[in-house]
Amino acid sequence: MNALLLSAGLGTRLRPLTNNIPKALIEVNNEPILKLNLDKLYKFGISRVIVNVHYLSDKIIDYIKKLSYPNMEIVISDESEKLLDTGGALLKAKDLFIKDEPILIHNVDILSGTNFSELLEYKNSKNIDVLLVVQNRTNDRKVIFDSTNKLVGWVNHNSNVKKTIKNVVMPTTEFSFSGISLISYDLLQDIPYTGAFSIVNLFLNWTEKYNVSYYEDTNSYWFDIGTIDALEQANNFFKTTNLNFY
Repeated sequence: MNALLLSAGLGTRLRPLTNNIPKALIEVNNEPILKLNLDKLYKFGISRVIVNVHYLSDKIIDYIKKLSYPNMEIVISDESEKLLDTGGALLKAKDLFIKDEPILIHNVDILSGTNFSELLEYKNSKNIDVLLVVQNRTNDRKVIFDSTNKLVGWVNHNSNVKKTIKNVVMPTTEFSFSGISLISYDLLQDIPYTGAFSIVNLFLNWTEKYNVSYYEDTNSYWFDIGTIDALEQANNFFKTTNLNFY
């Protein structure tokens, strides 16, 4: 299986910590979140990991050069010249993946107990082309699924901006996207956008033609290391529970 570890973010909400350190190298329990996620990907037998970089890219590249994972290759997708957002990152990296193997797409600032093997088994058993890992938690931005479990839209309840596709089978259910998804390799040949764009918009384009569904992860912890408060919560969690990240 391939993985795309999205690591190009500016980390603005983590300033001043990220003034001189890229978000991917911010530490939780004395380990960079980049390494925590790479360790987990290695544990689940991922063959190739693409790491996209932009802000302070040289520091991430230098750090990765010091790492070694037998039978797991780490490849850099360099976005130093232009930040491409999550969808653009996938498009730029499309020729770097191992052919015909599924692709796990994972935000580097997400730390969770999600079992990647279970995701792959679920995707295969249900013949799903794009599987979004979701949760039922409180936040303003939601992805929307209809009664057939098909992705049909997204909404930002704070700004009252909403986007939906046609032919929605009511009723609908809203979930929070976890920042983790699993897609079939063949879909890389059907990306109708260029430049910088959101991967959620790409998912909505795909759902018109493919089986884009969800996996509700209710049995594991989840942290978005996007703010100072979230970083402190994650540090306290791993220190007090004495739990291995993966």
